[in-house]
Amino acid sequence: MCPTPRLLHLAAIASVTASTPRNPSETQRPRSVFTLVLVLTLLAAGLYGYTQYLVTYRVEVEVSPPVLAAEPDAKATIHAYGVGRAGARVPWSTRAIRCELLQGAALVDLRYAADSSAVTIISRGDAGVVELRVFAQDWPFPLFVSLSIEPSLAMLAIAARTSPVS
Repeated sequence: MCPTPRLLHLAAIASVTASTPRNPSETQRPRSVFTLVLVLTLLAAGLYGYTQYLVTYRVEVEVSPPVLAAEPDAKATIHAYGVGRAGARVPWSTRAIRCELLQGAALVDLRYAADSSAVTIISRGDAGVVELRVFAQDWPFPLFVSLSIEPSLAMLAIAARTSPVS
């Protein structure tokens, strides 16, 4: 007895129907859960990076160079910038600043940059200590800077040679 083509056709339909899921979303569920977990993980990592590295947690002042030579026209520059929670400098966070001289006003002159993002301190040639109060834009607290103006080694050597020996 040979099976009829009609029975073979019905058997083939039954095997195909049994192997395919009745609900098409059953095959996509593991993939959609993976995609959801991946998107949420990337979102959490992005928010963490944003809050650690791109949000200003505090403002710091940088004085370059930290010690100024007691020579006429010796220059130092002051910048204020934001620091993130991780302790790294926040990109594009340079602040406009304003300075007040607390001590040593006779020792230096102040010159502001055109956009007030930097202040140049120019020595008049005398040694001493200059203390400044720096106010940064969008920061409620003043920052204090102390700059030492010291004679250069060349000036000390010249003074030692020219001083009378007792």
